[in-house]
Amino acid sequence: MLRKPTFLILALLLTGLILAACTPQTVEVTRVVEVPGESETIVEEVTRVVTETETVTEEVEVTRVVEAEGGVQEITLVARCKASPPHENGRCDNLVAAVGAANQALADAGDNRRIALEPIQDDADWGDYKTEFELASNAGEAPDLIVSGHEHIGDWATAGYLVDVTDMLGDYPEFDDVIDSLWTATELNGRRYGVPQDAEARPMYYSKPLLRELGWS
Repeated sequence: MLRKPTFLILALLLTGLILAACTPQTVEVTRVVEVPGESETIVEEVTRVVTETETVTEEVEVTRVVEAEGGVQEITLVARCKASPPHENGRCDNLVAAVGAANQALADAGDNRRIALEPIQDDADWGDYKTEFELASNAGEAPDLIVSGHEHIGDWATAGYLVDVTDMLGDYPEFDDVIDSLWTATELNGRRYGVPQDAEARPMYYSKPLLRELGWS
């Protein structure tokens, strides 16, 4: 769930009923509240007039996004990785390690955005891991980044779970040395929906004498 940054405090649009000449009318009230601190979600209590003698109190969820100190806007990205430490934990750890360099690059470019990474990394069963992502996507609560096999480019992209990054990749020269065949694995209908993390090499060992005993040439 990408918490898009903005230095404007979001206004709450309230539609209430008031009594004017004994006839209920609809009005819109916009309130802007100056709130220091980081982005957060609050619940604000609102009272609207229903009749001359009856009022109803309701809760309205208000999202507040504020400008951080010094004008820097912090973007929180959630990364979901399946990993079995100490052999696979680089899947999320590499993203954590990259945050400093990414933020420095933003600063050097005069960009006031900064990345705050929230990694979620465990060794869940692959089936549970993928089901979790699919259910979260359907609920609009999926992580911003997920590590998985390229075999899901087809179904996840078709379902709308993945962002088409084809036109973005050219802005990042660090991807120029990726092996071409790895990009092919991220494509669907000529569009790219992922970034290769690594290329696996899985050796297979066999015994020629034992194969001959089994009748192999």
